[in-house]
Amino acid sequence: MYPKPDLILFASTNSGKAVEVKRIGSAHGIKVVLPAELERGLPPEVAETGLTFQANAKLKAEALYAWSGVPTLGDDSGLEVDALNGAPGIHSARYAGPQASDEDNRAKLLSALQGVKRRTARYRSALCLKLNQEQLLMADGVLEGEIAHAEAGTGGFGYDRLCIIAGTGMTLAQLKEQGVEVETHRVQALRKLFARLKSG
Repeated sequence: MYPKPDLILFASTNSGKAVEVKRIGSAHGIKVVLPAELERGLPPEVAETGLTFQANAKLKAEALYAWSGVPTLGDDSGLEVDALNGAPGIHSARYAGPQASDEDNRAKLLSALQGVKRRTARYRSALCLKLNQEQLLMADGVLEGEIAHAEAGTGGFGYDRLCIIAGTGMTLAQLKEQGVEVETHRVQALRKLFARLKSG
């Protein structure tokens, strides 16, 4: 077991991810804050040069820990589509280009899968918690599904309107819209990570 901090910095500006991380953190007695909430000026821009989700999560955690001195949680996640050999993968957020919007990315994905029948896919999340100079924890989670032929639902962000979650018949956006608490890839990873932390 590892020491449980009272406060964790989440190395992200993604409000959709932050809601999930803060909710699970609170359930474990941990306050999660974003870089802007620390009032320490602008955090460093972290180039996601890693070749895996795990490597990018570690880059973010280490860079923001060095900047803040606060236990820091780095996250990298994305969508893997089997028919596209795992793409968009680590490039999920920039699939349609460096400045691409969620809408741009979804449009490119639908175009890439035009006429494709086998549309199995999964969300994958990797987390890295830099507790202090010596201790670093990793965890990951997977959420299986398939890609719809058209967008459905307005909840969530990213590819949620396109990803039908296995066993539900609905997209993640539809489930979130209805207030269904889904054990997402990120929630799975967070629970694994926080379970390894102990108070006192």
